[in-house]
Amino acid sequence: SPMAVIPDRRAIYDFDWQGVKPPGKHLKDLVIYETHVRGMTRNPDSKLDDWDQTAGTFLGFIQKIPHLLEMGINAVELLPVYEFDETACPRRNPENGEQLCHFWGYSTVNFFVPMQRFSSRDRIGA
Repeated sequence: SPMAVIPDRRAIYDFDWQGVKPPGKHLKDLVIYETHVRGMTRNPDSKLDDWDQTAGTFLGFIQKIPHLLEMGINAVELLPVYEFDETACPRRNPENGEQLCHFWGYSTVNFFVPMQRFSSRDRIGA
């Protein structure tokens, strides 16, 4: 997808960052970790503080940053974080017949709308 292409570095230098300074890492020095917010934090073995409230959320992911830094990671690419229909999955669990969840979110209908379920708050606007 064009959104995943690393742009010409001149475009990065010419972009108006409005006072935000770049992290100062050269592209060749990046150690990029690609992950999914829910996938990294939803399982109890993620050992999050207050797991019931932060599992599968951006707040839970923030708690994992020290772990990533310990591994030498200095850049993160989050798999789809935009709103998508999790029920849009025709597959069923072969063991119990329950409908499976559309986990990854590769659906560009709401590309610039953050996934509400990844919020640690239980309602919009909270």
